[in-house]
Amino acid sequence: MISARQGATLSTNPGQPELSSDAEDLLLIREIVRERSETSFGRLMRKYQKRVYWLVRRTVFDHYDADEITQQVFITLHEKLHLFREDSRFYTWLYRIVSNQVLQFLRAQKVRSWVGLENVLQFRATDLPDAGEILIRSEWEQKLQKAIETLPGKQRLVFNMRYHDELSYEEIADVLGTSVGGLKANYFHAVAKVKELMKNEDL
Repeated sequence: MISARQGATLSTNPGQPELSSDAEDLLLIREIVRERSETSFGRLMRKYQKRVYWLVRRTVFDHYDADEITQQVFITLHEKLHLFREDSRFYTWLYRIVSNQVLQFLRAQKVRSWVGLENVLQFRATDLPDAGEILIRSEWEQKLQKAIETLPGKQRLVFNMRYHDELSYEEIADVLGTSVGGLKANYFHAVAKVKELMKNEDL
């Protein structure tokens, strides 16, 4: 397994326009699949490793579990990248792998779920000085964690994809293989439940 530290970022010639993120992904994927380029795979890992880790970490909470799941995500990616079809966004396709690995872990651990709380939270993660390094820390956040741990299903992933990574309902539905209507219904039902739980002083 290649280290995420291997490989520098893609360089562009001074006279050429910079590649978009999606175009850069496609270029790397073609190099990995067609040329079996380990350097390109290292670059792809470096681009997405932190984002994948924090999606997993906000869902399973424990650093060591999140780190192990993240490693498994990239092992699976390395094995299955040749199956990627260029008619979809790589980021969405990668999240399918992440969600499958996380849900397998949750089922194994019998862990209850997480929910999106865009109507409850009064701040956005991007407003914080270093959102990636700030996890459940204050009393309010600890109470929030207890509330969301009572919820069922795939809603931890829904929260992270919707709130932190700002994926659309359509993208999340594509990742999780569900309908947009059903996704929205579950999302807002969970929001209402957590808001009610947050009012409980004994939580």
